[in-house]
Amino acid sequence: MKRNFLSLVCFSGLLLSASVSQAIYIDPYVGLYASGSGDSTALGSTTEFDLKGKSAFGLRLGWSFAGLAVGVDYQKGSVEQDTAGTKVDNATTLMGAFVDYDFPVIPIRVYGAYILNATLDPENSTSNVEGTGMKVGAGFTGLPFVSINLDYTTLVLDKMSPASAVAFETNSKLMMLSVSVPLNL
Repeated sequence: MKRNFLSLVCFSGLLLSASVSQAIYIDPYVGLYASGSGDSTALGSTTEFDLKGKSAFGLRLGWSFAGLAVGVDYQKGSVEQDTAGTKVDNATTLMGAFVDYDFPVIPIRVYGAYILNATLDPENSTSNVEGTGMKVGAGFTGLPFVSINLDYTTLVLDKMSPASAVAFETNSKLMMLSVSVPLNL
């Protein structure tokens, strides 16, 4: 009986300490520099292009527990697409689900996100393209309150709004250097 009571007290203490360390996770970030490339295939021909990030602002919002955080990632930005000397500015919106792990001893964190909805809205155009993608990244957390991050994002854009009769697929890869302020409240 005494042993069961002691086990119950220890288990309750473990649960209580675990619930105390849970927190709301807020991680606003700003993209400082981004660069990448891609290709677009339509009507049997492929066109290659370069990407240069002009601005990016985002927010990861979720729940954290013992260094692990999960939640939603929302990013709004602008990229310049250069196709054989023709430059077009595009507004971008990325929304997805993320997982983040902050190592307890070393000042590094890693994260990944599945982008459920990616939208690219070209300047001076009545249509936009949509798709999905993935994002992986790592951050240096050795500075007080600040994380310096490097992200790698891949997107597959294959839907047009309004709908198009032409089948197409655009694949892009983008590296972004960003600064964020991960907070556990």
